[in-house]
Amino acid sequence: MFRKGMSLIEVMVALVILGIVTMIFFQTTRYSGSNQGKTRTWTMEATVIEKTIEGLRSDYSMTQLQSLSKSWIDSSQGGAKVAVVVKGSPAPSSVASGFPVDMLAQVQVWASRVAGGDTLTVSAILWVN
Repeated sequence: MFRKGMSLIEVMVALVILGIVTMIFFQTTRYSGSNQGKTRTWTMEATVIEKTIEGLRSDYSMTQLQSLSKSWIDSSQGGAKVAVVVKGSPAPSSVASGFPVDMLAQVQVWASRVAGGDTLTVSAILWVN
């Protein structure tokens, strides 16, 4: 004799598996949503740092870059305020392979939202002729 349908145990096992899969889905969605917000913050800070480094390369001489210490508030990113700190120093001799050390500057740029959040830091070696 053949049965039609499922037993109570089969239905309960299927519901447990469905519950586990649903729980995993919601945990993953919540985790990716929180990381997406951080990525947006870092994108804004990265844009400010990129603009800052390009400005440093075009507006300063090498000797000015090697002794630079400056900070300001940038509000060019849709009204959001980003605190920017720039510190310059001569490039370490270990980095200057093939270049005279006095022609390179090591520049560190920190950017963080004034309203709070993570700080993005970039260290770059610049050559300005």
